[in-house]
Amino acid sequence: MNIIFPTDLLQAISGGILYSSGSAIWIMRSKNRRADALHTPLNPHRYLPWHEASLLPEPLYEAIPFIYILIGILLQSHTEASTLHYAGCAAITLGLGLLIIRHRNRSPKEHSHSLHLKM
Repeated sequence: MNIIFPTDLLQAISGGILYSSGSAIWIMRSKNRRADALHTPLNPHRYLPWHEASLLPEPLYEAIPFIYILIGILLQSHTEASTLHYAGCAAITLGLGLLIIRHRNRSPKEHSHSLHLKM
């Protein structure tokens, strides 16, 4: 039970470090695998912005799914109210859903060939 619910400050700090470093590694790998990264004509090494109308800086935008998952885990583990447990489940589900959507959008697209019947 001590692994899931940290009672010691050292456990909480090490868990936070592991979670944040895992999130950072996932974000770096995802950025390197982007299939939608277009180069600008003026600077071929600079990617176009992920969303031109976004008010969030890119690092915060990339970390949103992990923030939702962390909030959900904290709500699940440190609250007694059943309403907050449901909110924790919703936050975890939302974070995982965003990760799945981003993974699908950043994966290389396969060329779908239509099936032809040979006669």
